[in-house]
Amino acid sequence: MRLGDISQQVSDKRLLPFVWPWANPSGQGLSVKEVLLSRKFSFAYLLISWMLVMLLGFASNRDCHSTWQLNLLCDQAIWLIKIKTDPIGFIQSLITSAWIHNGIEHLLFVSIIGIVIIIQSFESQYGSRFTVFVFFITHILIGITFAILFNIGISWWPDNEYFQYGFERNWMGGSVGFYAIIGAFSFLRCRGWFLVSILLSFEVINHLVLGTSIHISMIHTLCLVYGNLVSRFYTRVLIPKFAR
Repeated sequence: MRLGDISQQVSDKRLLPFVWPWANPSGQGLSVKEVLLSRKFSFAYLLISWMLVMLLGFASNRDCHSTWQLNLLCDQAIWLIKIKTDPIGFIQSLITSAWIHNGIEHLLFVSIIGIVIIIQSFESQYGSRFTVFVFFITHILIGITFAILFNIGISWWPDNEYFQYGFERNWMGGSVGFYAIIGAFSFLRCRGWFLVSILLSFEVINHLVLGTSIHISMIHTLCLVYGNLVSRFYTRVLIPKFAR
């Protein structure tokens, strides 16, 4: 999709956030080839993440030494301490961690809710480049933000359980990326904030009822903000600059 086409899509507030996986944004059915071409990143993500599970199994947030597969996957996940001890490895993990998962629930959540419902809808409307930009720039910003905050926090309050938890485990998965896409929808679509409100409500239930770590809920919430800001930067700065 050309930059000019994205500009036209951004200005069209009539389109809804959800597009059927087999259709274009106008609701017309597509051939298999057209579906694949219009959603290249979505299919690449599903293919790579599921192939990694089939070849290496699921990763672990703490057990990194039982098998060589776990050790390999752990090296690709984000460890907050690495921003100081292994900066190159940390930078690499900002990309590789998005493709690995620590369980079937994690994988299905990202694959179905994240890719099949959210990301492919975004990609079909705005193109693969925009989608990849929002997905990975937000993923990188989130990793750097929390690594800096937690390293500062643990140095000031070494006995604080909140900061200690961040260093006891690694961080991985594509949920950061698809929450960022929802944040982008909140800027690009007139009904985008409806999706944001649903996700925020889900995070409250996720933490208070299901017992999910407050760290994850905070990360997901910040992803919505970053996704909104990154999409603003892309459409208001990059598009005008390179479309000249």
